[in-house]
Amino acid sequence: MSKPPAGQADLRLENALLTNELRHLRAELANVRRQLRAARSRVKELQAAGGTAAAPDDEATTPKMRRTRKLEAQALDDMHWLVNRVDRSPIGPLLRRREGFRTLKQRYGTDPRA
Repeated sequence: MSKPPAGQADLRLENALLTNELRHLRAELANVRRQLRAARSRVKELQAAGGTAAAPDDEATTPKMRRTRKLEAQALDDMHWLVNRVDRSPIGPLLRRREGFRTLKQRYGTDPRA
């Protein structure tokens, strides 16, 4: 059995690392979105009960909400960076054939702030 070229082994390792990082970032983004939904739900409950709660536009005034929004923006930036990096890598042309990667590229392929 012949040994694969060194470059191919490096690509496999990088692909495995990027796959794990992508999985982690997706989980982090999902967690932040869950927290945001829970906070919005709590605000609605307080408003319905006649309590004083911030209006939806003012949700970011609490430190917890500011942190949640900051984490969500950071996770989104990380997704943009990761997808663009994978797309530019030597394995990018191969991944572009996969429907899942094309979907990721549509969602996170370009940074909206760029």
